[in-house]
Amino acid sequence: MKKEERINTYLDIVFRDFPEIARIGIKKCLVSSKYLKSSADIEPSSKGVQRLIIPNKVIINTGRVIISDIDKSLVDKYDAFVNENNIVIRKSELYDFLKDHRAYYDRAHNNGDEPRIVMYKQPDFYSVCILIHEFMHSTNIKKIDKKNPLDNKDIFRNELSEFVSIYFEMYAREYLINKLNVNNNMIDISERFISNFELANYDICECISYIIYSRYREVNYENYLKVLEEFDIPLMPNMKDYSSCINKINHTIKKVYNIITGYSELNKDDPDLDELEKSLSLYLRSSILDDNYVLSSLLYFSVKDKLSKEDILKFNNILGDNTEVEEKINNPDFQKIMNYYNSILVDETAFDNLKHFLKSVYDEKGRIRKNYVM
Repeated sequence: MKKEERINTYLDIVFRDFPEIARIGIKKCLVSSKYLKSSADIEPSSKGVQRLIIPNKVIINTGRVIISDIDKSLVDKYDAFVNENNIVIRKSELYDFLKDHRAYYDRAHNNGDEPRIVMYKQPDFYSVCILIHEFMHSTNIKKIDKKNPLDNKDIFRNELSEFVSIYFEMYAREYLINKLNVNNNMIDISERFISNFELANYDICECISYIIYSRYREVNYENYLKVLEEFDIPLMPNMKDYSSCINKINHTIKKVYNIITGYSELNKDDPDLDELEKSLSLYLRSSILDDNYVLSSLLYFSVKDKLSKEDILKFNNILGDNTEVEEKINNPDFQKIMNYYNSILVDETAFDNLKHFLKSVYDEKGRIRKNYVM
């Protein structure tokens, strides 16, 4: 079977049986497209950064000051991480070699009984912001259920947990500048925006097939070219880029096939098609939302001037509690954020704020300014 035929068969099923997944795929492509166009005038870089060797103790103590300002009730939890040596800061020399794992919240450490934060420190104050980001993950993640690992991957985990962490990462940056008088160029946030640029390009390529299929009911090169022009998507109109996009969606299809065949092998004596469909739906949902820092960042730019940190903390408490998805959605404190989340594509606020922010941090040559321009 040709790759396009396989993709069209797959999308037939997704659009018929999992229409919300199809909707998310379309949104992911369009959001990433608008993100790239909003940041087209600025090319974030590490140029102009003043590098400082910051002792680990200073990073941890500064983090505690900021956590206390965010929410005093979180200080004991933060102190427990410190006292139990569960904030692990490793040598900065390794930082540039570990692009995908520079910092992470390790919730599976010691069988999930003793989660920890692991980070490879940058030689500037952004390390403090990263520490706050990873610590906030510990405030909204439930303990792993080994018997049902898909159970903890509810539909909000990837985008909305990342949003909370990005919100307080950026909150920490503002605190460093406005309260501790740290210059803007001592905080190299280029990693956040360079990685978003790379992810947006990947997401467009991965998800453009959803738009092609929704518009023309067939993925092929001719329809690819039509969609690029019709939706002003920043991909190249050539066969090389088209083939790259085809290969990315095929990679997802192979993973889905492995889930179905693996489930069938494990349950061949007692197949439960409803359970298979549930597992497949959860996988598709978590896969297409996986590490969507682009939308998470845009959600930050949507709410940063309109909602308080108290609003975000209330939302975060609901995000991490044990209530069902329906209960979360019906909670008015949760809805405050979800209204912005659902309107990102139709409300230009996030994209305008992103553009303004980048211009306030970077000069015309892509160098980080010494002083933050409000």
